[in-house]
Amino acid sequence: MRILITGAGGGGADPLVAEWRECHWDDMDGHTFVGVNSDPYILASSDIHPGYVVPDARKVTPMQYRHALANIAVEEDIDLIIPNTYGEVDAMSGADLIGTDNYPGPFPLYMPYVGDIRRCQDKWLFWRWLKSEGLGWTLPATFPVDALAALPKVVDNLTWGLDLPPEAPLWLRARRGAGAYAATQVVGASEALWWIKYHQRHKGMKPSDFIISEYLPGRDIIVSMLWRKGRLLWLRSFEKCGYFEGASRPSGTSSTGIVDKAFYDESHFELCRYIVSTLNPHAHGNWTLDWKQDAEGDWKLTECNIGRFIQGTLLFNRIPEQRDWLDAYLKAYSGWDFMDEPVWYDNTGWFTVRSVNRGLYLGKEEGLADLKRIAETN
Repeated sequence: MRILITGAGGGGADPLVAEWRECHWDDMDGHTFVGVNSDPYILASSDIHPGYVVPDARKVTPMQYRHALANIAVEEDIDLIIPNTYGEVDAMSGADLIGTDNYPGPFPLYMPYVGDIRRCQDKWLFWRWLKSEGLGWTLPATFPVDALAALPKVVDNLTWGLDLPPEAPLWLRARRGAGAYAATQVVGASEALWWIKYHQRHKGMKPSDFIISEYLPGRDIIVSMLWRKGRLLWLRSFEKCGYFEGASRPSGTSSTGIVDKAFYDESHFELCRYIVSTLNPHAHGNWTLDWKQDAEGDWKLTECNIGRFIQGTLLFNRIPEQRDWLDAYLKAYSGWDFMDEPVWYDNTGWFTVRSVNRGLYLGKEEGLADLKRIAETN
């Protein structure tokens, strides 16, 4: 199979392919990879060859982006295209239904359905979708920001509804985007107003691009799932125990963890399966649910990253005697017959550490007991 993967040279595509190659070095199954990126410098650093420079999916129309990939798909005789960033998933959503003038036929994709992608990529539409399906009990209290003049009333409704004191923090963030984009804690309407005005001036955003929610101070977990036509095939989960560059961000958080710990809770996994199958009984492709705990320790569903691989999930591919995520994805696309029940390994005790200037470290918590410690003194 010849596979085109977007974002080559980035933190999503190259680790995905590198881990697959490491697991299959003695049997490549005939798979070869072609990489694309809009940045030639990043593409040059990629281990995925050959590589092609393409337009930035965020700066051209979806049809223009598809047209560029179509040229490569024909040239390289591509069997499968894997979009691997938020913008590329958006641009390619629905392309499995229709081709372009230079690619007569549907694109070879293994993605969720276009309607699911549209609703999940807008956090407010996703919140309303769950609410309409009777899943409101899984959600944090949330309001849209329709206009700056309405912001004080929105904040009042949120704090009164949750019986919060005036100094309680709230969570203000963009409806669309990844990586905690335009997200921060705010106290009161005045701080929220300042934050939105800043992004109006410097980022060209509108008040209606934001939602405001109850602040969730607890644990932060990711549950990634692979679906095929309504059947859950694969699941992996981890907890973010520290955020990459979190200390330098106003939000204090990031979608990328410094330290990630494997998370295992079968009842919670069953809840995730129930939620996705309720939203779409024919769910397909990659779905990732993001959860945080409120002050009482109850899990609240904050968003769904849909249609792409999540970096933190891939970091646990090196655990011995486990199939890696890309291998499961390719087998699912090829129609491989999975077991009746979904695969979710109990990886309790495993953790990963990553940073800019060193490679990934994968370890087990039992080794922490061997570390020497300096006794605390008053």
